[in-house]
Amino acid sequence: VCEAAAFDALPVEAIKAALLSQVDFLRDLPRHAAEAGVQQEVIDRACDGCAILAEVGGTLGN
Repeated sequence: VCEAAAFDALPVEAIKAALLSQVDFLRDLPRHAAEAGVQQEVIDRACDGCAILAEVGGTLGN
């Protein structure tokens, strides 16, 4: 995403900061969903993608 932003002359640091701000939310999404009463089966299906996004987002800080 950051490479594409740089190619298009977009504000890379602002985009990177916005993405990083979502990493913690994505990591905690299963807990928030469980607290909200979402069924565990639904959480498991939905949050696999969240975990992947959080891992990828975590690499942005490197």
